[in-house]
Amino acid sequence: MEKLLMVWVTEKQLQGDTLTQTIICEKARAIYRDLLKQTPQTSIDEASEESFKASRGWFENFKRGAVFTPLSDMVGSKFRYEGS
Repeated sequence: MEKLLMVWVTEKQLQGDTLTQTIICEKARAIYRDLLKQTPQTSIDEASEESFKASRGWFENFKRGAVFTPLSDMVGSKFRYEGS
């Protein structure tokens, strides 16, 4: 899911779009939902739309785990952190 999200973030950056933590997390949840729909499940408890929250902690790990280019560098000044 993170690889798909990085592709999307890269595309948005190339288009000059402004990305925020909220926008990225919303897209992450949407990708997760799409992947769930495409993956057969053996148990309802194994995965559900509610099991992935795209929390602040997840987001921080996602930023740190960007494989090719750190997320904060890639989106540069077009990125805004929305911490509370």
